[in-house]
Amino acid sequence: MNIQFKNKIIIIFVLLFVGLISGINAQESAFVTAVINETGEDLNKLDTIINEHKALLQKYPKGPFASTIMFQLAELYAQRSNLVYQQDMRLYEENIKKYDEGVLAVEPVLPKIDVSNTLNYCNKLLVEFPNSKFKDKILYKIGISYLQTGDKLKAKNYFESIVNNFPESSIVLESHFRIGEYYFEKRDNQNAILHYEKLLGNWDNPYFDMSLYKLGWSYYNMSNYSNAISTFLYLIEDISLLDKVKTQVLSRTKADLRSESIQYIASCFTEYGGPDKAKEFLLQYKEKDYTLPILLSMCELYKKRDYFTEAINTYKVILDIYPYYKNAPDIYQKIIDNYELSEDLEGANKIRDELVNKLGPGSEWLSKNMDAEVKDAGIDISKKSLVYLGTFYQAEAQQSANKEDYQKAIGRYQDYLKKFPDTDESIKILYYLAECYYDIEDFEKAAETYYNVVKKDSLSKSEYREEAAYNRVLCNYQLLNNPELLLEDAYEIPNFLGTGDTLTIKVQHPAQYNFLIACNDFSLTFPKSKWLDQVYLKYGEVLHELKFFLPAVEVYKLVIDLGLDRPYHLLAAMNAGQCYFDAELFHEADIWFSKIVKSYPDSSRFIKKAQMLSSSSKFKIAEQLSQEEKSLEAAELLNSIVNNSVDPQIQERALFESATQYQQAEETTKAAQALEKLYQINPQSGHADEALYKAAELRENNGEWTLAANNFLNLADNYPNSDQARYAMRNAAVCYENLKDWRTAKSIYSRYVDTYPDAGDELLECMYKIGDMYYKLNDFINSATAFDNMIAKYKALSESQMFDTYFVAQAQFMLGEIYFDYYRQIELVPPLETNLKLKVSNFQKVLNAYKNALVYQVADWSTASTHKIGMAFEEFFRAFIESPPPDELEGEQLNLYVNALKEKAQPYKEQALETYKLNIEQANTNNIENSWVDESKKRIQALTPEENINKVDTNNTEKVNVVQETKG
Repeated sequence: MNIQFKNKIIIIFVLLFVGLISGINAQESAFVTAVINETGEDLNKLDTIINEHKALLQKYPKGPFASTIMFQLAELYAQRSNLVYQQDMRLYEENIKKYDEGVLAVEPVLPKIDVSNTLNYCNKLLVEFPNSKFKDKILYKIGISYLQTGDKLKAKNYFESIVNNFPESSIVLESHFRIGEYYFEKRDNQNAILHYEKLLGNWDNPYFDMSLYKLGWSYYNMSNYSNAISTFLYLIEDISLLDKVKTQVLSRTKADLRSESIQYIASCFTEYGGPDKAKEFLLQYKEKDYTLPILLSMCELYKKRDYFTEAINTYKVILDIYPYYKNAPDIYQKIIDNYELSEDLEGANKIRDELVNKLGPGSEWLSKNMDAEVKDAGIDISKKSLVYLGTFYQAEAQQSANKEDYQKAIGRYQDYLKKFPDTDESIKILYYLAECYYDIEDFEKAAETYYNVVKKDSLSKSEYREEAAYNRVLCNYQLLNNPELLLEDAYEIPNFLGTGDTLTIKVQHPAQYNFLIACNDFSLTFPKSKWLDQVYLKYGEVLHELKFFLPAVEVYKLVIDLGLDRPYHLLAAMNAGQCYFDAELFHEADIWFSKIVKSYPDSSRFIKKAQMLSSSSKFKIAEQLSQEEKSLEAAELLNSIVNNSVDPQIQERALFESATQYQQAEETTKAAQALEKLYQINPQSGHADEALYKAAELRENNGEWTLAANNFLNLADNYPNSDQARYAMRNAAVCYENLKDWRTAKSIYSRYVDTYPDAGDELLECMYKIGDMYYKLNDFINSATAFDNMIAKYKALSESQMFDTYFVAQAQFMLGEIYFDYYRQIELVPPLETNLKLKVSNFQKVLNAYKNALVYQVADWSTASTHKIGMAFEEFFRAFIESPPPDELEGEQLNLYVNALKEKAQPYKEQALETYKLNIEQANTNNIENSWVDESKKRIQALTPEENINKVDTNNTEKVNVVQETKG
């Protein structure tokens, strides 16, 4: 039996009997109550008292106290039954645990309570003493006994007899409650209401609050939401009565009833009027401690149903009724969450704007809440909202280039800096503000704001300071293009390049001076910046344009001094030579260019200038063709570069780009060939592995599995240190799988496992694939070994790290499949005892394999394994039914044998049916739909029709053997 299913049964029985036993004691006679208190759980003492009563009754069967003694015996036997059942249940729980642990081989049987003695004495009382003065208690005892056995209909009939015949009895209220429970469980809400209402006139009875609760629930079930709300609200209002109730008798605590009533009221409002009706109704109860929980429960219900608008409106009702609610920040956040879930970003942003005003600095909410933690929450969400809004609108603007969005972002950033000028994030926000100004091309404000970041960040020196200084340079560079009146004013650059000298220059407009000052400031403040060479280069270019050639040369020399590895090294050298040339210092220019040639002899930019220009031209043409959507022509042109060039780098670039163009032209085979050619021409290229991988993917997409596998294996073999090597090896195996070359695929998967023992989830997947390949080769022994190895590896590795259990579960399931196939082949034929033992042994092996797959909680394989467990039970049933009877049996002996065989087989069929049902139940609970669930449904349909297991096949009467009956 499935452990989860078994535990569910135990819980149901325990709740049933504990509830009944707890409820009965209140109705015991004073004498029996005293006996129970004295004997406790000592059955020997209780049996002694029972025997004494029986002896007394036997001695005086017609005595004046015979009926009393007989009723006491019924009560004592009831107590004895309860004690025995409780002891049996404790033993059962111990044994079921041992069974689950494998200590016990046979699953223990769930005990049942025996109330036969109680019923016998009670029924005898009704016959012999029909006018007993405590007949109502006799009827009550019978009703409770039937409840204990699960016969609720009979129990209800006896409780109705009490209600109808003993209206003044002290048991009548409980009887009404029991009858109401019967109808409630039958979903006969109307009749349930009639009986629950009977208890409402006696508020101090122990069933009052539970009846009120069930009455509200019944109204709710009938969609009578108005009465349901009133009833539940009355229960909550009168909750103080619960202090007088022994709620343990009803299996509910006061908190349970209150919480569940709040939930039902909330549910009623969601069905009856929604947020507006709830607000209208609950406004008069705003001071009650249950009003807010009701509204919050409504919100949760709406959210679970994806009714985001209703959830939002309910949260707004909370804020309307409780404007100074301390958890308002959380409520606002939930409103935002629901707007976002409904994909209404505009609505969410409006709420963010609102909460800044309602909860932020200067708000009345802040003045009303004195708790520092509460205030911090309001301030924190206000800050986060302004930051979010600013970054949101900034991101939107960057996508759409909409200046209106930039202005929205600017407004939020300015608001943040006004409200929170000295926070840790203020420098970042100031930087974001500058970025917005830059993006809307207000370079003057952007430059000013970037400069403010540099000044404000002078102490903390965050990540934004250097970038802000650099962007200030860029802004001023952009302003150089603004048309202004030409000037001839002289300006000074103090401490030019850190020399201590002042450089006096004449500019055409102030933007040029501002740019030069920004560059000079940057070079002095950030002498190790990654952008220093770029700033120097632009610094030199502007000086060059202003015809300050020698100062420009000094700037270019600083770029060169940064080192050969800097990207602008050669350009600066060329520009410096150009400055000498433009200054008509031709000798210096000649020396400078000669130095460049001597210093950089490997620079193809100069030595092979003609070839570079030709190739560059072709690249530009190809780019134009691509823009004109003439990708095939572009690809062919790029191929011509490969054929005419001897420079491997140019060839490599051309092949990569030609492959891209071929792909755009949907010539994927040619694209793959181009990438394969790159590998062939220059296998030492740093991109050869990337080219092989892309070529393999293209071959894969074309279904060219052999070529794809060759490319993948070339990569794995020749570039073992490549980041893509292990993926290539695995993909090669997949290609051979697609070719149904299981043997080669298995070999490559094995190689992968040996080569990459630390590959994590991929290692486990490949280990599974090894077993799968063996399985497809019908090598089930090696397949099982491979699956076992994979599971063992998972268990070893999972002690130190987390893994995806999908393939582990599948491997465990496949072990079950292998065992199942062998198990199914075992027929119950002579020698029957030997084959039966073999069948049972393999049956257990199959069950264990499938059960072990359930441990990993993977939906596909859990449902598959549960289904196959059902099939295993069915297989046992089939093997029994189809087992040939001994030839010597005939006639009545054959009938007896067949009936015995079917009786023995029937539990396996029933267990199969229960397993299929459990599979569907668990699938429904977890919202799982797959072919295994469908198959379980089909098997339920096939097994559900009632069968006459006593029917004998008259064609096989001569084969029956009664010997099996003696053999068990």
